Amino acid sequence: MKLEGLKKLIKEELKRTLNEVTVKINYITEDPEEGGPDIDGFTTKQIDQADFDKHKNNLNSNFWKEIAEKDTDERIYKVTEVTKL
Repeated sequence: MKLEGLKKLIKEELKRTLNEVTVKINYITEDPEEGGPDIDGFTTKQIDQADFDKHKNNLNSNFWKEIAEKDTDERIYKVTEVTKL
């Protein structure tokens, strides 16, 4: 591989790596019978720039709640914390 090709490959890999963020989303599930809070849980997800772009007008807790709900089969009552890993 020529030097220019190697430089391009490294640059693309760095760009891809910097655009991906792993987050831990802590949440409380919803009690299916009575509503309100139930038990604590968490999910760890890889978030990339496309995810942020998709939700750029909704970057509040609803964004994280939607991601957590897709990763669990329980309804989310409240997102309590989002931590970058």
